[in-house]
Amino acid sequence: MDSLVSFCADGVTKTSPTTFEVRRRDFTPDADLNVLWITRPGG
Repeated sequence: MDSLVSFCADGVTKTSPTTFEVRRRDFTPDADLNVLWITRPGG
């Protein structure tokens, strides 16, 4: 595994061993969305 992604949200669904999904309709965030992306050096 060369990369990891992390985020926090309500209603997260695991759709496969390596896939998570959040669905929203007419979504407007009330704050910044924070996503942490970590990549292995040389990956």
